[in-house]
Amino acid sequence: NNKVFVCNGPYASLRKALRRRGWVEQRFKAINALTQECPDSELNEDTFGENLNEQYFEIMSRLVRNAVPSFIWTLKRDDIGFRSLHKDQIINHYTCAWAFTTKSGLCSHLRNLHHFDDLNANSFFPRCYRLCCQHERDEFIDDFRITAAQGLLKIVVGESEKWALIKNSENVSMENMSKCIKQSLSPMLLEIAIKACHLYLESKAHLDIEEDYNEHITDDLWNSLLEYYYKVARNDFYIENGWQYQNECKTVLNKLSSYFPQMKIDGSLNLWILKPGAKSRGRGIEIMYCLDTILKLSSDNVSKKEDRLVIQKYIERPFLVHKTKFDIRQWFLVTDWNPLVLWIYKDSYIRYCGQEFCLDKFDPQVHLSNNSIQKHFKNGKRSRHLPEFNMWFSDEFKAHIIKRGFKTTWDDVIYPGMKAAIIATLQSCQNSLEYRKNSFELYGADFMLDENLNPWLIEINSSPALSPSTPVTEKLCNNVLEDTMKVILDRRENKNCDVGRFDLAYKQQYINVPSYMGCPLSIEGISLSKKKTLDVEKVKSQSDKSISFTYSSSSADSSIISISKDTSYVTESCQDSIEKRFTEQINLRNSSKKKFQTKKGSFTIKNLKRESKKKLRETLFPASCNN
Repeated sequence: NNKVFVCNGPYASLRKALRRRGWVEQRFKAINALTQECPDSELNEDTFGENLNEQYFEIMSRLVRNAVPSFIWTLKRDDIGFRSLHKDQIINHYTCAWAFTTKSGLCSHLRNLHHFDDLNANSFFPRCYRLCCQHERDEFIDDFRITAAQGLLKIVVGESEKWALIKNSENVSMENMSKCIKQSLSPMLLEIAIKACHLYLESKAHLDIEEDYNEHITDDLWNSLLEYYYKVARNDFYIENGWQYQNECKTVLNKLSSYFPQMKIDGSLNLWILKPGAKSRGRGIEIMYCLDTILKLSSDNVSKKEDRLVIQKYIERPFLVHKTKFDIRQWFLVTDWNPLVLWIYKDSYIRYCGQEFCLDKFDPQVHLSNNSIQKHFKNGKRSRHLPEFNMWFSDEFKAHIIKRGFKTTWDDVIYPGMKAAIIATLQSCQNSLEYRKNSFELYGADFMLDENLNPWLIEINSSPALSPSTPVTEKLCNNVLEDTMKVILDRRENKNCDVGRFDLAYKQQYINVPSYMGCPLSIEGISLSKKKTLDVEKVKSQSDKSISFTYSSSSADSSIISISKDTSYVTESCQDSIEKRFTEQINLRNSSKKKFQTKKGSFTIKNLKRESKKKLRETLFPASCNN
């Protein structure tokens, strides 16, 4: 049955699953040079032969060393030479998956989601911009500015009562006041921020069709407003009499909420996360809040293709477990792209940060939950209910939120939300994929939850880490690899077989692709003759010249034929053809009086059929007849 497989990477459980099914392993031979960095995976050497202590598999491998493997599993896509594959070889990668497995590709394709799905990307993907694209860079600047204006209004709503208390309290000493708030600011720029929000609302309501709302506020004024905002947002200053604007700010924010579905995750500090467009595992990520700094960094990196940056809104109000930030790693399997067939794994795992959540410092152990980041740091002071290895099974998380009163939230909100986000994302990228039958791929999607437990897609990883780095991943990774073999191999023999914890989440209707027959493009048809009127006609002569004439009827009893060019060069055969056409056209009119107009003059006849052919020829072609 040619059950020969190749496996490159630390996948001991995958090897065991294949051997149980009667497959024999062949040593991996790299097809392409391994020059690029590995995606979201641990860079481990191939562990072929380790801990087996059995020479049987080694002997079998040598026996099939020249066989063509029918199943190939590699860590990296570049290990496979797609052009040299046989159509019946099963491989675990698709080409061009960068469309959604890189941050820049995901950002780009989700902008076109409205063409494929009714779901709005802003409802599950924090807004994101590629800073190497000028139009997206300009959109980011506008977004940053209006978000800062909103943030200032939120601060006024949340802090104005505190400001008023400090201002009016006689029991607060000046020394204590100076420790918490250093200096007051005029409310003038707060009024500018309110105006900016009103102008934005007008633009969204199309009340300024002929104008751009940015034209009302100059760049210099925006820069002053941002400096003003930074001072207030970092708690170094307060706004004098800010409490008087509290109600107005609430009203404006309520109106803005209908146009900003992400206002619930924005917070008031206007934090953004800067990421390299094609890296993973938390590498090169920075949290920033200053517009000038972001633009400068992006300008410095714009020439480096591999380091092109994306900027994404940071979720400032996440759902926390024991005051600690986390994310969810959700696996899914794509077994076909036309039609799209998607399987989602029912078990996921939770990854925790090593320190309690705080927006006052931007340390990676506080904000980045990747295991590849956290393993380099010692956990800080936090709840004893969180494990040292910073991971939970999804069932543990479900039990935790049930205790907090969210009894059905996982089944009703979180899991369906993650499923819908993945389906929508794949649909938006489907046209960019080069799909191949007998290919499949396992992906890892990372989600965060906001305060209301709504899932937000952060990124999707190809070749997700499947090494047993913790007790959680040791169990789940073995399970997901075994269940993947059930879907990919066992279902080929039995469509009703057990597929483990995989759930067939989506199966698209087949899209017919027009077959290419290899025929050249051509246009075929027959000409249509005009029976009643002849407006313009060209007749080719031997010298490739042409003669044209018009026939018009100005009344019921008169008709005129005009020769528009000199006809002295027309051959006799052409004259016969033209004469016949003239005769047919004029006879159709059946007029009692017909008039012929030429350069030599005109003549009138009562009945063309009785007119001699010679006279008609002399009139139409005088030069030819004279010769």
